Amino acid sequence: MKLLSNDYNRTTGLYLIVSTIWLLLGVVIRLVNELQLVTFAPGTDTLFHYGYLRPIGANILIFGGFLGYFFALGYQIIHARASFRVDLAGQAALGIHQLGLIVGTITILSGYNTGREYGEYTWIVDNLFMVVFTIFLVLLLISLWGKEDIKVYEKFAAATIGGMLVFYFLGNFGMPNALLESTSPTSGAQDAMVAEMYRNAVLTFFVLFPLFTMGYYWVEKHYELPIYSEATAHFQIVAGAILIPLAAGNALLGTADAKILQEIGTGGALALTISLLAGVANIHYSLSRSGKNVQSDQDGKAIRWGLILIGTYLVIRFLLQIPLIGSNFRYMAWNNQDVYFVASTVALPVALGSAYLLLGYWKQASTNKGLKRLANFFLYIGIILVLLGSFSQGWLQAHAASSITGEGADQALAVKDWSHVLFAGSLEFNDTKAIANALFQYLYSLYSLVLLGQIMVVLGVFSGSLAVLLGSSGKAAQYSRPTLFAESSSH
Repeated sequence: MKLLSNDYNRTTGLYLIVSTIWLLLGVVIRLVNELQLVTFAPGTDTLFHYGYLRPIGANILIFGGFLGYFFALGYQIIHARASFRVDLAGQAALGIHQLGLIVGTITILSGYNTGREYGEYTWIVDNLFMVVFTIFLVLLLISLWGKEDIKVYEKFAAATIGGMLVFYFLGNFGMPNALLESTSPTSGAQDAMVAEMYRNAVLTFFVLFPLFTMGYYWVEKHYELPIYSEATAHFQIVAGAILIPLAAGNALLGTADAKILQEIGTGGALALTISLLAGVANIHYSLSRSGKNVQSDQDGKAIRWGLILIGTYLVIRFLLQIPLIGSNFRYMAWNNQDVYFVASTVALPVALGSAYLLLGYWKQASTNKGLKRLANFFLYIGIILVLLGSFSQGWLQAHAASSITGEGADQALAVKDWSHVLFAGSLEFNDTKAIANALFQYLYSLYSLVLLGQIMVVLGVFSGSLAVLLGSSGKAAQYSRPTLFAESSSH
């Protein structure tokens, strides 16, 4: 691919390209995982069964795709502020980052994953990632040192990389006891709390905070609008650092362990979700309060409607974190704590929207409008189908289960009238007729909405990724900034 001239930061462009590839692969693997839950194929005797592919897909999507997009924008911020060239250090960090992802994938396939839900890499790969975080943090701090007019997005970028560095270390720390193996110092309830803390940290600092950094950046840089509330952004930074450790006690909910930790954990989890929701509202209101039309292009639609989808998810997450409500949706097709779900659905439009805009500023090349329109359409519809299908199925199935008490309660999911409507079961049969019958049951089940939604999400990411890659190849038209601030008819 033809890269940019020496007048621009080469690291940004390289990160944009490789991260788009990781993003697409991660979403495709997510769909494959859903199909594997239906077909139970291939078997456990292959390298492509669910137990291997799920951690690989989650890690390359979050630590390859989203983290890569954050660094692509971050090095652009550094490049604009620094009085020195950062290409050499940035490209070194990029190389170490990609090496870590590749080696980490190989070690997972070799059976050396550490067992954490996210970042199941060996201690060697963990240290490579720590080096990548440290290089970026040092370069960012040097570039901002002595500056008096530090922007909100610059503060958010610094807080995001700082949170990554601290919580990645705390969540993956272990003492090496072999070349590729390490032992965690925690166990039992302590280990459950560390895992819960780390899961919330991944959601906050590795998925949503990078997106908020992108949102704050484009509000000021592209839309030329002030941030509505800088205090809210500062509150988010402080809340993330304080509430993530407090929310760790939520892992003990429903157990016999200390009730006070469970209560603090539940309250911390609810407060953390509210703080994340405040960030969505702050960015979205900064775009909409001008009374002008700021979504006259597909880039703006991806960011603005993407924020609405993230906000919708966070509202659902908040409600499900209330034990009394969450118990009524316990059979949903996705777990409320599944960060992979968030990354492979509601977080995608803002990430791709930022990639479109970053390509325009970096390469001065426009992305294909038709491909972006297709990407937005498939992503919006697909994500809504996944949310509706999961939420509806979870509530109805929990209602069906609650109608059976006593000895039959554990057999609630086997009630044929409900299983056919809600979740048809497995397609793993030996004869063709049984497979055909089960397939039709899936077509009529609510779970089919989840599968259809995931398929549409993959199509949307494919279209968006193709737009980014074509734009970076130099085959796209010259970038021209759209008319962003045409007065709306109601203003």
